[in-house]
Amino acid sequence: MIDAALEIFGSKGAAASTEEVAVRAGVGIATVFRHFATKQALLEAVVLSRLERLVIRGHEIESDPDAGQFFTLFAVFVDEAHNKRVFGDVLTGASDEFRAANVVIVDELWAIFGRLMARGQDGGLIRAEFDVADVRALLAAAHQALQMIGDDPERRRRLLAVLSDGVRSRPANEKAARRRP
Repeated sequence: MIDAALEIFGSKGAAASTEEVAVRAGVGIATVFRHFATKQALLEAVVLSRLERLVIRGHEIESDPDAGQFFTLFAVFVDEAHNKRVFGDVLTGASDEFRAANVVIVDELWAIFGRLMARGQDGGLIRAEFDVADVRALLAAAHQALQMIGDDPERRRRLLAVLSDGVRSRPANEKAARRRP
């Protein structure tokens, strides 16, 4: 049922109906509500499932010692924002209990980003002043931008390139050249 909900809510957002989820899962609506008392509970289960999968993927990416792996995880998150519209909707409306119960997994995701960012900064690939709060802001902006551009893969690719370029460190001579009038 969670996979059906991931698919429905991921493509249509939180406004999609639980009836659509039931049909996709091949169960009756009563079965959905036996497992999840409310639509918000189902949405929160979907988000938790995705967060768990992202942590697993983040650890896989982190296991590669390449200094540029930050950009791999960043691309996964941007792609996730495009494919799973429900994240922002659910997290905005999530209960305090949901947030408190899942703070550890969310913190782990940001910790993975932090470690990958530090590796990239040590390797000279990421701006020294860039931090996890900046990553969070960029991902939130990417989520909004992706909602505007829709299913245009070329625009998604360009958006990711622009965001990634903004994170990359710049050689001293390039900085000086940009400051000239």
